[in-house]
Amino acid sequence: MCGVLKNVFNPEVGFFIHYIVTAKSVMEKFVIEGGKKLYGNVNVSCAKNACLPLISASVLCRRVFLKSAPKIADVGVMCKLFDSLGGRCEFINGGIELKAENLLKYEPDEKMSKSIRASVFFLGSLLSRFKKAVVFKPGGCDIGSRPIDIHISGLKALGCRCKEFQDKYEFDGEDMCAGKVVLRYPSVGATINLIEAAVFLNGETVINNAAKEPEILCLCDFLNACGFKIFGGGTSEIRVIGVNEREIKSDVEFFPIKDRIEAGTFMCACAACGGEVVLQSERNGVLQTVNFLRRAGGEIYEKPLKGGLYEFAVRFKTYAKNASVKADVFPAFATDMQPLALAAVLKARGKSVIADGVYKKRFGYARELKKFGADISVDESDGFAVVSGVENLHGATGIAGDLRGGAALVLAGLSADGKSEILCADKIRRGYEYFDEKLRLLGAEVKHVF
Repeated sequence: MCGVLKNVFNPEVGFFIHYIVTAKSVMEKFVIEGGKKLYGNVNVSCAKNACLPLISASVLCRRVFLKSAPKIADVGVMCKLFDSLGGRCEFINGGIELKAENLLKYEPDEKMSKSIRASVFFLGSLLSRFKKAVVFKPGGCDIGSRPIDIHISGLKALGCRCKEFQDKYEFDGEDMCAGKVVLRYPSVGATINLIEAAVFLNGETVINNAAKEPEILCLCDFLNACGFKIFGGGTSEIRVIGVNEREIKSDVEFFPIKDRIEAGTFMCACAACGGEVVLQSERNGVLQTVNFLRRAGGEIYEKPLKGGLYEFAVRFKTYAKNASVKADVFPAFATDMQPLALAAVLKARGKSVIADGVYKKRFGYARELKKFGADISVDESDGFAVVSGVENLHGATGIAGDLRGGAALVLAGLSADGKSEILCADKIRRGYEYFDEKLRLLGAEVKHVF
């Protein structure tokens, strides 16, 4: 269940952070009057999943300015973790300034570390900076087991030593050296940590079976802009050539990529409700979502823009028709999009099969969707759900158990007849900037209530 929260403006990071207060406080929720089609343009924020590793990688530099960053809770927590190491993080001019010249610690704040999965991204950069690192066993969304054994085995292949305790890991990188690592699974987090851990090692480090997500390419582009030498970002083989600290730029400005999951969320919202939504994103990140929605009957037009962006116009005259998809490692359909894809076809005629090859048990939100009248049968042992489309959904009260599952409940509320309430909205705000405001700009009737 969610906590009871108060939204408080934190001047140190420049945006809102939520805190647990008392059991009598008002529960944060989205209140939705559904049944309206969506029309208009929506501004897609920079990617949460790109900004979080960029914040951790800024440990390696003196000053970094990320020219744009979403004002969301996870970014706020990562900034506070950066501060807890002795750095200085400030949200200014729509971006984030990170100063690491006075960094003194290699152990971030324990409580905040345990609240967010991305805290583990500091592991590689701290090893490069201090030859030591402490990371606490991370938290985050409850979507199935997510250990860090792949991170540890990869670092051990480079000579790092690790001690495991009940609630934390201690790493010693004094004897680390460049070498070859073969990941048994293309873990995004492990790829991030191995890249960051290898940047100062003398010689060439090769990471095989590396994650290929756009956020990995974004990290490599950022590190190269800082003066590091990373080759093969976005492919299954990444090479890191160790450099001397004197080669690193003291002042770096960088623009992160757009959030492909947010873009896909609004595309699926259009499929669930009908209408026409126009947005901008990098094509590579949303291609599989576009292909899925075209199979679901959507008319999608794309136009290249400057800077590698594309404009997408997504049109559904009524609702999506039945379509199936399997989430898997990139470049397959993203596991973070799996709940949104399922929500998109709740009213589609016929049966749709939504499968997940990454997190087979990532269907807990389906129990909440049934409250809206959805017909869903889940097989967690094989990691798929069968959706039998219903003619109408009705308003209901759903509880967001995780970020993307919570967003799926919002889509159900938007496409349902009558009033819905999505409780524990703090979980959704972890990954969506101004979610309710952007939906209102598309004609949805949504209120954010504390």
